[in-house]
Amino acid sequence: MPRSMYNHADKQEDKEKSYIELDSTATEIIKYLNDNYKDVILLVKSSAAMELDWLKQYPNIKAVVYSQNVTNALAKVFSGEVNPSGRTVDTFAADALASPAAQNFGSYQYYDENGKATKYNYVDYAEGIYVGYKYYETRYEDKVLGQGNAGDYDYAKEVVYPFGYGLSYTDFKWSDFSVARHGNDSVATVTVTNTGDTAGKDVVELYAQSPYTDYDKRNAVEKASVNLVGYGKTSELKPGTSETVRITFGKDQLKAYDYKGAKTYILDAGQYRFTAATDANQAVNNILADKGKTVADGMTSEGDKTMVASWTPENTDVDTTTFASDSTTGKAISNLFDAASDPEVAYLSRSDWTGTFPKHYGESSGEINT
Repeated sequence: MPRSMYNHADKQEDKEKSYIELDSTATEIIKYLNDNYKDVILLVKSSAAMELDWLKQYPNIKAVVYSQNVTNALAKVFSGEVNPSGRTVDTFAADALASPAAQNFGSYQYYDENGKATKYNYVDYAEGIYVGYKYYETRYEDKVLGQGNAGDYDYAKEVVYPFGYGLSYTDFKWSDFSVARHGNDSVATVTVTNTGDTAGKDVVELYAQSPYTDYDKRNAVEKASVNLVGYGKTSELKPGTSETVRITFGKDQLKAYDYKGAKTYILDAGQYRFTAATDANQAVNNILADKGKTVADGMTSEGDKTMVASWTPENTDVDTTTFASDSTTGKAISNLFDAASDPEVAYLSRSDWTGTFPKHYGESSGEINT
């Protein structure tokens, strides 16, 4: 997919747009449909997460169906013969170019020791782990909690649809959430009940939150607010029927890499939280509710603290040994490329969102990449 419409647009006004924006022709068509019909369903055929912030301008577009292909199955979804249960596999941002990963992306020329341009280009991935929902949801939680110098970040303006989001022709209620440990594995269970009047399947997403400690801040150990550690789907449930979904995840999914201190994987001391949620933003809201927060504190919606379980490991300090060797080969895990680090690059940290937000490290060519 081209990065821009420069060589692919007929109108000059479209040439500087990215390929995930609407061009002027598509905008005219959508405006016509909104102005002349009361109920419009938009079909987006794409493998990329398009920018859909413009949907707010068209109240008669009632729903969006996202698909990579147009098939007979898609027709069954539109006709109601099949009840959809898909979920977004990316965050649909209002402006993809406002993300941390986009700030330092471009064509940067690499020069040799004599100052001569080579055929190589480079990119500094200054966003670190904060890509997709791991950026949007983490900065959102820090904004609600009033920590990490989150600045004027506004989640509702940044995100149109969160990671894991999806609608159904029916409604579901979840209950009896719990997490039981079995050695190094844990099993989460939740009961899903179809409370609507149409048969359908539901998807349960399981997220984990690791504690973000003072040790992490001192040693640049970055933690996302939530991480997807598993998911499950019910069978087709008729109205009024229930099913218990079980999701297994491992203790190793809770580790984090400490490249400054231990120079290997660590398991922090502290409280780990787990939640079953419909999407990544709901997962954060559930955890915020467990921490005593409400919409009055700036949340996008109320969370459900009954969908949260927790676990505190026995180690009262940082565990630097449990995951310090490969489980298959037994070889020690440690830094290999310390010499390749660039002291001029400041990596994005949730300890200071505003102060470490990525910038250009180098001189971009300025050429339009088509």
